[in-house]
Amino acid sequence: MKNTLTVLAASIIITSCASATKPEGLDSLTKIRFGEPIPEDQNYILYFEAGQEIPMTTVIDGDLINNGINQKSTVTLKKSIYTYKQWVSLDGTNWIEDDKLLDLLIEVKLPGYHNPNPGLIHLKLDEKKQ
Repeated sequence: MKNTLTVLAASIIITSCASATKPEGLDSLTKIRFGEPIPEDQNYILYFEAGQEIPMTTVIDGDLINNGINQKSTVTLKKSIYTYKQWVSLDGTNWIEDDKLLDLLIEVKLPGYHNPNPGLIHLKLDEKKQ
């Protein structure tokens, strides 16, 4: 087993498909601000407002861990982001597939022989430079 695991992802949503076409009728969908109740049996646009606190949970546990963590924290976005399935928008009007707009880096380094330093869990979200 490797002591260091680095995963690079170009998409937030793993289920994105390369042949997807731009969705029609987004103007008629209900916009739900993150944290509001999700409508049942209905398509919706999920909206993350700039500056809004977004809760995150970090969990480290397992049968080899004696004193794991389940830590809650919050992050805020610099820009508003609208999401619909694998589509994202920064203005709610112009939509693009998430992997063409967002860069996501997930890096996990476990302490061990090849990394004799403290462990690291790093998640980085950037807007792709156009």
